[in-house]
Amino acid sequence: MKGFILLVLISFPLISIAEPLKFNSAKTKLRTDVYYDVPDTFYCSCQFAFTDNDNDGNKDENTIYPTSCGYTPRKPITSSGNPNKRAVRIEWEHVVPAEQFGGHRDCWKKNGSLSARDNCRRNDSVFALAEGDMHNLTAAVGELNGDRSNRRFGQVQGEPRVYGSCDFEINYDTDLVEPKDSVKGDIARIYLYMMLHHEAQVSPKKLAMFNEWDVLDPVSPRECVIDERISKVQGNHNPFVWEHCLK
Repeated sequence: MKGFILLVLISFPLISIAEPLKFNSAKTKLRTDVYYDVPDTFYCSCQFAFTDNDNDGNKDENTIYPTSCGYTPRKPITSSGNPNKRAVRIEWEHVVPAEQFGGHRDCWKKNGSLSARDNCRRNDSVFALAEGDMHNLTAAVGELNGDRSNRRFGQVQGEPRVYGSCDFEINYDTDLVEPKDSVKGDIARIYLYMMLHHEAQVSPKKLAMFNEWDVLDPVSPRECVIDERISKVQGNHNPFVWEHCLK
């Protein structure tokens, strides 16, 4: 893998990031500069819109349209008896969980009232840059973002469906998540990018799986559009996507 990464570095030199963004700033830029006309969510292909739902002037709100994709919430009502707000909104999901690019860092430990992640966010500028890297962020149904948490991708036997027509399965016993085939390549290329740029920790077995996914699900026009828009804000491409967009 080291030789492969070196080849990538030679072929596609790392471009200095023009505007380093922390996570909250990155989310705003994704809404205004990247996903403003992208029609659907990553995992379920649910149509969504950025809209002021309650007319309070907050343009950061968003809503998904479940009937557009057949998505039904796994948990429509929370344990407190209230509607599950995460089932009707998008959230910006880290495809590579923070633990995989931060868990090996010295800052990844609790610090008083701060969680390990919050401690890294506050005290490690390298981690903060990785957390806000827009190439690793995508629009997902909030419930799926919460249910997936930091679980790893893999093959889920039997593919039990608990989100209606949304092809997204979680095995809570093995802590594995399997998405639909049409985004497996996208996920693989994001993982390869995060390994290259931010030292994301991936086992040899998972790397072999991602290399297979990369081949089985080639780069799509949508990926090229998103990559180009992110590069204009952040100052760098994902080379594992960009090399195919140039053809």
